[in-house]
Amino acid sequence: DIFVTDGHAPIAPFIPPNLDMRVMKFDAHGKFIKQWGKPGAGPSEFNNPHALAFDSRGRLYVADRANNRIQIFTQDGKLITEWKQFGRPSGFYITGDALYAIDADSTEAIHPGWKKGVWIGSISQAKATSFVADDQAGEGVVVAPNGNMYGAVNVAPRGITRYSKK
Repeated sequence: DIFVTDGHAPIAPFIPPNLDMRVMKFDAHGKFIKQWGKPGAGPSEFNNPHALAFDSRGRLYVADRANNRIQIFTQDGKLITEWKQFGRPSGFYITGDALYAIDADSTEAIHPGWKKGVWIGSISQAKATSFVADDQAGEGVVVAPNGNMYGAVNVAPRGITRYSKK
């Protein structure tokens, strides 16, 4: 199956009218199966859904960026939980039990008490255990087999940031 988020919009308290904020599910041939979500800040509601990933148990993680959280669903759209302990996620990468969530937006004005960078933690413990600060943090993150982490920076200066494993 294929999952797609819809609803990227200017990040502000104002959401343009008639803008969908949702997750859509399609089969392997592109046939629409279902959708869930709507604009808002409640359970199964989204404000700027920005990235998707699956964990080893097949649960779907949605970066609900402007709501400063990750929402976790079954593949049929049932909300399992929400996490706010991984910053304001723009993107993430999951490998084994590790979750890497990149936060490109946190500032005192937008998300008080949080900083831009990559939050790293355990899925089974639902806990961030480390943080790599980066004022130019990007919107996507991956980890190479050698342990180096890479962030995709979508604002000036655009490019890729390599975080070397220590």
